[in-house]
Amino acid sequence: MLANSTEWDLQKIDNILPFHKHEVLQIKPSICSAPYELVWLKTASCIYTAKSGYKAQSKLMITEETHAPETNHDWLANVWKLKTPEKIKLFLWNSLDDALPVGEQFARRNIPLASRCSLCNEVQSIAHMLFTCDYAKKVWSLAPLASSFDPSSSISTVGPGTLPASISWNLWISWNQLTFQKLDFTPEETLLKAIRDAREWTLPQDQPPKPQSNPTRIAQDPTLDPIRTYIAWIIDDAGSSSSHSVTDTFVASPLMAENLALQHAINSAVHHGITSLLILSDSQTLIKLVNSKGRHLEIATLLNDISLISTLFNSVRFKFIPRLDNIRADYVAKHALLMYQT
Repeated sequence: MLANSTEWDLQKIDNILPFHKHEVLQIKPSICSAPYELVWLKTASCIYTAKSGYKAQSKLMITEETHAPETNHDWLANVWKLKTPEKIKLFLWNSLDDALPVGEQFARRNIPLASRCSLCNEVQSIAHMLFTCDYAKKVWSLAPLASSFDPSSSISTVGPGTLPASISWNLWISWNQLTFQKLDFTPEETLLKAIRDAREWTLPQDQPPKPQSNPTRIAQDPTLDPIRTYIAWIIDDAGSSSSHSVTDTFVASPLMAENLALQHAINSAVHHGITSLLILSDSQTLIKLVNSKGRHLEIATLLNDISLISTLFNSVRFKFIPRLDNIRADYVAKHALLMYQT
């Protein structure tokens, strides 16, 4: 990088990495001087998850038991799709993988801890703790589930909702509290805590965005050709409208072009002193990433810049619109292309 700049040092690239110049220039540095960060390369979101770590480890393991029977692992995919906090997903995954520290596991490994249930003195397995213990049966019988649930020896029979997952988690918590802190909760108290946890997690997920009053609208769109990308945006503010365009080079993909267009548009709004903003884009993938604060390996730096610049506004929203509704910005971008070619 050039000193005190966000631009690449082309001379150094030519001297050190001449055969990789094109690939290097496709990496767009942060215009906000955001700090470097480590990312996880095994997911498109750049974020480590227990699921991706498990898959990465599995690919590295060499198994000698090639004759082992095949098993159905659909339950694993279902766990990660549950609408529940990540810590509970991990807990359920460990339950299904028989990897929770319970009495049965203690006995197998000769760990000097009680192997029997603190409530009924039966050998404590994961299935017993969550389903077949009289305490667990009582909790499940009281639960206001959409359909009746008959406790069995498999956690995979639990329904897909937030509440069943929360009940399983709180049964585990109640057992730990009794075993290690001598705190005894009734089935009703455990169920009430599960319902409260499920409700507290669900409500923020369902809250609609706060309405904004008359924000400035900016529609933007890029046009790519083999050499450079033409980026256009239109600012509609209080009855006036202005169009703007720039060009960029070494743009690796349409998604990166869309992200650069959004970055230029929002940066332009800052320079125009706009405080309330509605950004319109016909890239549904990009809008989903921005609104969910998601990560994408190819455009991670650009997404980070957009997140940082967004904090400069009193309010800012990003909305997807169909391509047919974005023809004005598309026309400006294609006009810039035509002007360059002539």
